[in-house]
Amino acid sequence: RRIKTCVVSSMLNPKSQPQVLHRCLMELPVKEILTTNYDYMLEYAWDPGFFQRGIRAGSDEIRYSLYRKQIVGGKIVRHIHGEAKAPSSVCLGFEHYAGALAKLRGMLLAHEPGVRDVVLFNLLRGERKSTGSFADLFFTHDLFFVGYGLDRVEVDVWWLLTYRAFLMNANYRGMASFIKNRIVFYHVGEERESFLQLHSLLESLNVEVVFQQVPAGSYERGYLNVLEKIRQHLRGNESFVK
Repeated sequence: RRIKTCVVSSMLNPKSQPQVLHRCLMELPVKEILTTNYDYMLEYAWDPGFFQRGIRAGSDEIRYSLYRKQIVGGKIVRHIHGEAKAPSSVCLGFEHYAGALAKLRGMLLAHEPGVRDVVLFNLLRGERKSTGSFADLFFTHDLFFVGYGLDRVEVDVWWLLTYRAFLMNANYRGMASFIKNRIVFYHVGEERESFLQLHSLLESLNVEVVFQQVPAGSYERGYLNVLEKIRQHLRGNESFVK
C-alpha cells in the first residue's frame, strides 16, 4: 500500500494541469469514458472546480474497480484499474490484475437465482438490467480505444475481448446474434513489428484496428485527428471510422 500511495500522491495535486487532449476527449458526444489512468485530469479538464470541491473515491470497493466511477458535468468517467483517491485500488502487478479478472468474470458468469442463465447472457437477451459495471460495456456498447497500449499484464481487458470474440465466433449458447457492438482500436504512430503483432491479435478478436500516421511529427495532432474522426462518426456524418 505504501508503494501505491507514493505512486498516486502527486496525482492529487490540483496544480497539475490537463492537456488539450483531455478536454477534447471529454467533449466527445459520449456519456461514459473508461480510463486506465489513476489521475483526475479528465475530470479536471471538464470541470475546473473538480479539485476545489474535494475528491471522493468513486466507489466503496477497496481493492477492485468494477463499479468505480466519477460523475462530472453529466459524464461518467470510469477508472477501471483504480484511482488516486483509493490507493489500494491501483492495479500494479500480475496478482492484482488477476484478482480483478477473477472478480469481473465471477460477476458476469454468475448464475442468478430464479432465472435461466448467467448474468451476462440474461443481460444480452434483454432479460435483466445492467450490472452497473464497466464490464457490461464490452458487450453492449461501441467502444473506441484511443491512446491505450493494452499491455499483456492487463488480463482483465484481454479476457473481456477474448470472451466476447468466443461468444461471437462460436455462437456459444446462441449469443452471437445478441452482440451487435463494435470495438475499434486506434494506433497513432509507426507500424512497427510489435504493433503489427498486436494488430493481428486484435483483429482475431473481432476488434477493428485503425492506423493513424503522425502528421509532421506531432503525436498530439495525430490524436486530435482520431478524436475528430470519432466525433464525426458519433454524429452520424461518417458511416465508418477509418
